[in-house]
Amino acid sequence: MNDGARMRGESVEQWIMSNDTLVQRRRSHFRYNSFNPGILLAALVLLLVP
Repeated sequence: MNDGARMRGESVEQWIMSNDTLVQRRRSHFRYNSFNPGILLAALVLLLVP
């Protein structure tokens, strides 16, 4: 169970990193939207849950 949580945490970290690059790439196209902090907060919650 702990290994599963660890694997999920690593995948979440990779998703955060890839999503962060997408956010930076999108900032050049249009303004910063309010949903981006919500995505990061949800990812942080997923990291804290296990």
